[in-house]
Amino acid sequence: MNNKVYVFDACAFIEAAHQYNIKKNKKSSSNGDPFLIATAMCENGNAVIVTNENTTKEFGIPKISSKYNINSINLRQFIEENFD
Repeated sequence: MNNKVYVFDACAFIEAAHQYNIKKNKKSSSNGDPFLIATAMCENGNAVIVTNENTTKEFGIPKISSKYNINSINLRQFIEENFD
């Protein structure tokens, strides 16, 4: 394993809860995104955010992290990089 600090978007791993909310017609949202970005910023370039958010979403984690020079990858990329 490498020396990177991985910061996970918990929503990427609780898909069942999101599906439950969708089936119940509830809007699913996350207020943790700013905290996730801030945590990664504190790691002085060593952080990689792992999220399955759409990369084209205007205010999504991938777009915002890119703006602040923070790497972000999806779960598949994380697994490929660390568990080959």
